[in-house]
Amino acid sequence: MTIVKPTFADLKSMKINFPVFSILACFLLVSTVSAEQYKLLPADESDRDLEFVEFKQQMLEAARNREPEVFVTLLSPRIFNGLNQKRGMKQFLKIWEPDSIDSELWETIEVILEMGGGFIRSEKGVEFCAPYVFSHFPSELDIYAHGVVTTENIPLKSEPSLSSDTKKMLSYDILQVLDWVSIQDKSGGAVNWLKITTMQGDSGYINREHIRSPSDYSACFLKKKNKDWKLNALLTSE
Repeated sequence: MTIVKPTFADLKSMKINFPVFSILACFLLVSTVSAEQYKLLPADESDRDLEFVEFKQQMLEAARNREPEVFVTLLSPRIFNGLNQKRGMKQFLKIWEPDSIDSELWETIEVILEMGGGFIRSEKGVEFCAPYVFSHFPSELDIYAHGVVTTENIPLKSEPSLSSDTKKMLSYDILQVLDWVSIQDKSGGAVNWLKITTMQGDSGYINREHIRSPSDYSACFLKKKNKDWKLNALLTSE
């Protein structure tokens, strides 16, 4: 299956009066950090709204059970598919092909929702954007040149090899990513590595599995007044 992916950059290039401008409000959630505190801890505000908790569970169940007929009922009829894409359900289905057995939609939605996020109030209603790596990323940093370690005690290696020296352990650190192209493990292992530099200046390699870009897949969900929650946008950087 070939997916024509909407882009994170689409959001940044929108005019203020563009219909989906409210999505940009997610940047109101960003956390600014000092040079000594370049970490981004997991955050999930979803339990602050019981209606959203129920909606989130419905969407997760539809994704886990691969139920496109249920999933489409949870979409906004005017869902944003990217600045260079038509809005709406028809285009969404064309892009993601949820009826296909190998659709990337299901795993993408599961990961996004399971990683938490945060609420925004906008002129259109209330929005929840996820994952937290997207919604809470520090505003002063380049989203394309940085990544976030999404778990604890991940080794920073001196070489792209499991057998190389461990320089330090990283937990929820924000990192400068020198190249997003993965490097195969030199010792023949199954690990793919990324070359990075910590915000304190330590260079090395980290397992690609444990780092996520704030410009990777993200979603925003919208609740208009007297309406139900709906998936309002699904985006990625690529």
